[in-house]
Amino acid sequence: MTVTNKTTAYLVAILATIVVMYSCPVDCLACAATSAKVASVPMVESVSKSAFVVNTDTHSPSVSIAQTATSAKSASVPMVESVSKSAFVVNTDTHSPAATSAQITSLDALQRRFVDLRFGMFIHFNMPTYVDEDWPDPDASPELFNPVKLDCRQWARAAKSAGMTYGCLTTKHHSGFCIWDTKTTDYSVMSSPFKRDVVKEYVDAFRAENLDVMLYYSILDTHAHLRPGWIVPEHKDMVKNQLRELLTNYGKISAIIIDGWDAPWSRISYDQIPFEEIYTLIKSIQPDCLVMDLNSAKYPADALFYTDIKSYEQGAGQHIDKESNALPALSCLPIQKTWFWKSYFPQTPVKDAEMLVKDNIVPMGKAYCNFILNVAPNRDGLMDDNALKALTQIGKIWAKTEPGAAGEAAKAIDPNYVAADLRFSECPAPIIASNLAKGRRADSSWSYDMEISEFAVDDNFGSAWVANALGPECPNLRVYLDKELLLNMIAITEEVGSEIREYRLDARVNGQWQELMLVHADAQSASADAGALLSCANAASPGTDAVVSVNAGERVSSSTIGSHISEVRRTSVSGGPVSNGAAAVVSVNAGERVSSSTSGSHSSEVRRTSVSGSPASPATASVVSVNAKKCGRVTVLRFSTIYADAIRITVLDSRKTKAPDGVYRSGSTVAISELGVYLER
Repeated sequence: MTVTNKTTAYLVAILATIVVMYSCPVDCLACAATSAKVASVPMVESVSKSAFVVNTDTHSPSVSIAQTATSAKSASVPMVESVSKSAFVVNTDTHSPAATSAQITSLDALQRRFVDLRFGMFIHFNMPTYVDEDWPDPDASPELFNPVKLDCRQWARAAKSAGMTYGCLTTKHHSGFCIWDTKTTDYSVMSSPFKRDVVKEYVDAFRAENLDVMLYYSILDTHAHLRPGWIVPEHKDMVKNQLRELLTNYGKISAIIIDGWDAPWSRISYDQIPFEEIYTLIKSIQPDCLVMDLNSAKYPADALFYTDIKSYEQGAGQHIDKESNALPALSCLPIQKTWFWKSYFPQTPVKDAEMLVKDNIVPMGKAYCNFILNVAPNRDGLMDDNALKALTQIGKIWAKTEPGAAGEAAKAIDPNYVAADLRFSECPAPIIASNLAKGRRADSSWSYDMEISEFAVDDNFGSAWVANALGPECPNLRVYLDKELLLNMIAITEEVGSEIREYRLDARVNGQWQELMLVHADAQSASADAGALLSCANAASPGTDAVVSVNAGERVSSSTIGSHISEVRRTSVSGGPVSNGAAAVVSVNAGERVSSSTSGSHSSEVRRTSVSGSPASPATASVVSVNAKKCGRVTVLRFSTIYADAIRITVLDSRKTKAPDGVYRSGSTVAISELGVYLER
């Protein structure tokens, strides 16, 4: 039988990708991307809120499994949920951004388990240990690192003596030295005289003592010049490869604490090293691994911005509100004076054990907050006697102060542990996508003094747009995205003193303002009614799809009903090049799936697809709703994906007051610190 070169290329691409997806234990989409590039197969991306089913019938070779791969330039990687002979599903559920078929534990269940662990050991042990500085010379010689008496089992036993349930080791700190057997850099423990994988010895020791295992990783890497002004695409690849090693070679990792990322002092933004892409990678490798970014220096305590767990570094002045906190949280503190060991530590008193129990472990446990206490090993790789003694005292004092609590916490070490309550199920899901409104043009009705509209989009939660109390009865704020963009989430952070009770959100589509939703709020909660843009009677529900069929030489145009819009960035059309002027009518029906009807390999962009004007059948129609959740001063609104080039908020009702009870003593109770606009993949 004769097989053409073209057919062979397609079959090779498909088979190679299937082999990769079933053999590669990590980041399969990246591997698929390579296959797609080699085979020169066009990419298919989806941003449908529910799922986009792509036909992969071998009789339509222009659409292959390799097309699931996300380009290296993409800011997000939708996860492949399942693979069959004819189709695969790309899951982009906005409430589970990185869900895979392997993920069986809900995020709120993982958060409850982490909080119920109560108390753990932070272990700062790295190059700073050997130079008496927490920030060493980034070119300090690997020859310095030589913990000749390293005993991670001692660390684990010390943790158990205090009633701790887990450990978290600094695999790489800000100076970039890696203490595992990495293939990404020579600046590691394998280039030191020690030449042993410290991470492996740590995870083995803690598991041997039946303790949970977590890891710390720094994005900031001054040795590799991953720092402001120096960042290049290779840095993102390095971060991915290092995380891939850590999450692949050391068994189950319950959580990874990330540092040096989008903090005022690190100045590495979530756009330069894209958070959503890294978050998705982590979840693709270990779906039950919590991602905690130590970003409280910038982001408010009222919502989970770019983290699964809210963190507080006490030494940096970050303190949880033990009375009002409603989010899963972590508070960290060193038992010694600083994070890393110093030569004076053996002769210096550590923090008081009773204070650590009564001011931290006990009250934080009642405030949904896990407490992690740092204990720094010395240059021999052992913990000092004064630290060991204090840990034993902590265990005894805790047992007397809160009888049985340590034993209850130990139950959460079981990976199958499930808390009986649903304490975090009503919290807004973490925000992980890039803010499309950041730094954009903004305008408003009359502002108070210098607090003008730009302060609502300046990526600074310490500033705000404040409506003038003498201005219009219904003040408004407008954010211009400069071009038509996809979006499906808006987060509004009010300034302290603001209390907006009702507002309308509008989106500008094709030059016309259309009502997106009406939001009702009080101090604790929010609800929303979908506007005309979302709730057209015959709009496709978030769970339905549509068939798109095109012919050779035609450019697919949008066919919308109402304004319910989903997007397929590219789909295939048969035959030769697409004519710039040609447009095909897209006729689709509610409830049908988006698929290609092609035999060629030319790629054409489909910017919008929807369903035809006839009403959806009762079997497929559903009420379009908005997921509205409020925590403190942050309201997060998730909805079906739309296109818009501007967003407007018009305040219809707010708390009435007189100065100086309002914001900035102005009497205004309308003040927005940040208005975020997002496309959650």
